[in-house]
Amino acid sequence: MNSRGNGRNKIERLSANLENEILGGKFGKPGELFLSTRVLSRKYEISLVSAQRITVELRRKKLIELIGKKFFLTYGVIGSNTVYHKKLVHRRLIGIHLPNLESPYFAALARSLETVCRKNGYNTVICSSGYSYEEEAEALNLFERLGGSGVLSCPGRNKQLFEVYEKYTLPTVFLSNRISGLENDCVVVDNRSAGEQVAKFLYRKGYRSFLYVSQEILHNGEDERLAGYRAWLEAESIDFSSDDVIYIDNEFDSFMENTIAKAILKKEHPIAVFCNNDLLAMTVLRSCRKWNFVVPQEIGIVGFDDLSVVNDSMHSLTTVHYSTKEIAEEAMKILLRQINGEPYGKSVKKISSYLICRNSTL
Repeated sequence: MNSRGNGRNKIERLSANLENEILGGKFGKPGELFLSTRVLSRKYEISLVSAQRITVELRRKKLIELIGKKFFLTYGVIGSNTVYHKKLVHRRLIGIHLPNLESPYFAALARSLETVCRKNGYNTVICSSGYSYEEEAEALNLFERLGGSGVLSCPGRNKQLFEVYEKYTLPTVFLSNRISGLENDCVVVDNRSAGEQVAKFLYRKGYRSFLYVSQEILHNGEDERLAGYRAWLEAESIDFSSDDVIYIDNEFDSFMENTIAKAILKKEHPIAVFCNNDLLAMTVLRSCRKWNFVVPQEIGIVGFDDLSVVNDSMHSLTTVHYSTKEIAEEAMKILLRQINGEPYGKSVKKISSYLICRNSTL
């Protein structure tokens, strides 16, 4: 027991010493070669297994990276004249940042982006930040350290990100969301037009009371889908106030279902419910079943994204469809122009959408 404990302590001490020496420049500048596991084993008189554990820990801390069979130092900005940078330039690398790869929408977008990058001869590194400002900033730093050619990013809504992207050196195109005040080109769905389209459709179907369900993260933020929905209703002199907007978090539990049901009970039937995305729409459907609301006669429900994973056995979902492939292709066109030296165009490329009517509405 003591022998194993002493062995672990030795490896931990050695790993910590190597970390300090790497950061102090003892092994060279970022982009230069680091020791192989065999050299580590011989130099510090440890087993190959222990040497491998140390390299795993150093990689976890983003101090070194493995390309082929060689480790390279990656603890800072990598110079363009280093072997590591030349290898990456030869590979041609695009960094992709998305908030949540567990989301079916972002997972589908990631697949489309990766396909388009490969079609254009670029490899990809995909990072998910979990809606964390710190994780997003770290992902952007990683793309820089890896010598990326450019970045495709769906930026978060934290105000601190303005400064991060303002000072960022790699060509960057925003997806789905734009940070106000920055000059980055952006590719988004025409959300306002889609919101207007949904409101008009639901009214023509005979619904006379209207609700909107969105994510808590959009509360007090810009939501063009809601803006379009609200604008069309107000233009038709249809009552719609802030009380008709329901914000829920990502925990789709019974409390959220009950919150939705209580909002529905306050309105006169038939009621139209437009949801910011398909997963929210499925939460509304579950709430209707639990409270015995009849869909679509009493409650009409419209989602957004047309996710293939959303397949309800009793009610297929009316939803707004658009092409993630088109988003990826347009974003890549803009990014390639930036990589080739063209300045940011401050443009917003809007992708069109259309409504697919299924069983959740009349």
